[in-house]
Amino acid sequence: MKKIDMSKITGKKWLMILIIIVLLIIYDGLAVQTSIVSRAVAVGIAIDLDDQNQIELSAQVILPRNGGQTQGGNDFAIFTASGETIQECVAEMNTSIGAIASFAHTTVIVLGKKMLDDGRTDILREMMASPIVSDNVQLVCAEDKAKDILTAKVSINEVSSYHLQRLLQSGHNQSSVIPTNLKTFFMHYTHVGQTSYMPIVVRKETDKPISNGGQGGDDKEPYYLLDVSNTLVYTRDRYCCQLNREQSRGLSYVLFALDDGILTYEDDRGKLSEATLVRSRCDRTYNRDTREVVLTITMIIRNAQNSNLDHDAFDVALSDTERARIETNVRNDILNCYEYAKSNGADVFFLGETAYGSLGKYWEYKDDPDYLQKMLLRVEIRLRSE
Repeated sequence: MKKIDMSKITGKKWLMILIIIVLLIIYDGLAVQTSIVSRAVAVGIAIDLDDQNQIELSAQVILPRNGGQTQGGNDFAIFTASGETIQECVAEMNTSIGAIASFAHTTVIVLGKKMLDDGRTDILREMMASPIVSDNVQLVCAEDKAKDILTAKVSINEVSSYHLQRLLQSGHNQSSVIPTNLKTFFMHYTHVGQTSYMPIVVRKETDKPISNGGQGGDDKEPYYLLDVSNTLVYTRDRYCCQLNREQSRGLSYVLFALDDGILTYEDDRGKLSEATLVRSRCDRTYNRDTREVVLTITMIIRNAQNSNLDHDAFDVALSDTERARIETNVRNDILNCYEYAKSNGADVFFLGETAYGSLGKYWEYKDDPDYLQKMLLRVEIRLRSE
């Protein structure tokens, strides 16, 4: 048998690796690349409708200092363009900026009130079908014009887009914040009842910060904090209703597995106290005989902490009556949310989807648009101390 020279095989292997590396270097050098200074990186988008019902697209864009070097930080500017479609707006924006608008790093889209009042979700569907933004970009709506949110000077030394991103990312596991992204917003339309939601951004004027930050401006401009604890409910491509902070908190108990939050209650001394929510989850079942959906909210909480103004804070164990008050408060938040949304025709707890998922085609109300009025809801609260 002829002996194989392994040294020759090894030598050829390394030669092939070297050739591949050289080809990759040559290809990389020949490839057409757009430098960072030739791109306008948008971190936030606002979509409004103008007086002619054309789309008005605004983008909060990073302006790199020092030719794109990392030293010295970045500046930000707002650019606005109008058109019949999002693609037209982007093309016009590229021309006005003199660079290619890049939305790969966009984390939040703010929607104007007029756009949602007019039911223009086709604009969002266009964005969903195009590669303009990622489908996990966060959605929020403004009380009036979306552009006003992007231009707001926030007093936490950051621009509004970054501030919103931080609020919404932390809100995924915190009570009273109901975040949603582009993909989830339309996914809920496939559920029975076709109900979706998103946070409402409210500007609250506040004091000027100690040091100026964000996107600049003169000292005469007001500073704001952004509040996302209210919720917009949308059904069948139309505006439905708004949930306040307490109702939004009730919705968060049902929709999300939470790991943060504060539960307020009246302690046995008649004073306001707080318990820390460590974890919570919601389990749901449907009883065909009674037409009842049972929501079981399991909460793990830490010992209550007194929060009076006399600063006598200390940890105390919850009594049975205090636990009962917490359970009542949580149940009331959930039922208030449910009844208010139900009165406006919105199935915010997806009860129809729960029943259909349990019985499928055998659910008697699967083709009944008024199914929600014929169903019952029961809420059970289970508290456990950590």
